[in-house]
Amino acid sequence: SLIAKSGRDFLEVTKEICAIVDGPVSAEVIALDHEGMMREAEILRKIADNVCIKVPLTIDGLKTCKALTGDGTKVNVTLCFSANQALLAAKAGATFVSPFIGRHDDNGFDGLDLIRDIRLIYDNYNYATEILAASIRHGVHVLECARIGADVMTAPPSVIKDGPESAALTGASRAIAERADIEVNWSADNPSQSGTTFRVPMPGRSLPRAAAMEARGFADSYALRLKHHNEALHRKNAPQEAVARAAYDAVETVRFEALGANDYAGMRENLGAALDMRMASDAISRAERAEQVPMHTALALILREKLTGQPIPEMAKRGVELRRAFIEEKAGGDIAALADKL
Repeated sequence: SLIAKSGRDFLEVTKEICAIVDGPVSAEVIALDHEGMMREAEILRKIADNVCIKVPLTIDGLKTCKALTGDGTKVNVTLCFSANQALLAAKAGATFVSPFIGRHDDNGFDGLDLIRDIRLIYDNYNYATEILAASIRHGVHVLECARIGADVMTAPPSVIKDGPESAALTGASRAIAERADIEVNWSADNPSQSGTTFRVPMPGRSLPRAAAMEARGFADSYALRLKHHNEALHRKNAPQEAVARAAYDAVETVRFEALGANDYAGMRENLGAALDMRMASDAISRAERAEQVPMHTALALILREKLTGQPIPEMAKRGVELRRAFIEEKAGGDIAALADKL
């Protein structure tokens, strides 16, 4: 379909690609019946020695796969959406099977579970068919497919470019925390930290600057936490009451993030981008009355303002002002004292 969009001759472009690429190059048949597929395959495999005929995972496609692999032609069986289909492809002698991860996700299933099931089945019976992970949408797919044991992948350049950015985040986080065991991975879920493993928001395919800054901001925050936070001491002094504990935790986060923000302008911007992302889903951005404002969020933003000189995020200003007088009356002295000692 991509070659068709270019307006160029399919056979000509395929020949050019085969001359550039050393490994197998999949050339797809468009016929739906076995006889038609065999006629097209006869033309396609004459293009170059490294052509791999791509056929759909249908009954006729499997018949064609069996016939072609029987005389030494490599075959990629595509449009695989279940482990049972992958098993049939392997029994038909397929060189590659192409499970569609992204499209599987689109239909409410976990495409990575499909890769896991196929890997298990192929290992159980020592099938030589290689798993070609297709419909790769982002760097998390790439990472998890590699962990599971997929053999090959097809992915657009934008996804491949995710790799260097993730490596750069890992390197920066290691430098900030002065730890060599940190790993930073993309995540489609909420950002999180588990020990020295950070999962940060996955940028879009074009890696827009704003999204990259958000990801860096979460990674910077987690790295600063590892460097400046004493979990045992924090836990020892933590209050038991829920509202007080939330405020206590929020103040500690502001404290160690301020240490980085005040020393590094780039980190300051990154942390600000991550904060804006958090505020967009925080109740403070929608509050119209004081009782609707989360006390720990308002306290954290006022403290951040004092420690770093950074303004309250625009979307949280109204909520903070609803609580500011109360917070400054009760904790103004403590906030000033912490600013003096930072």
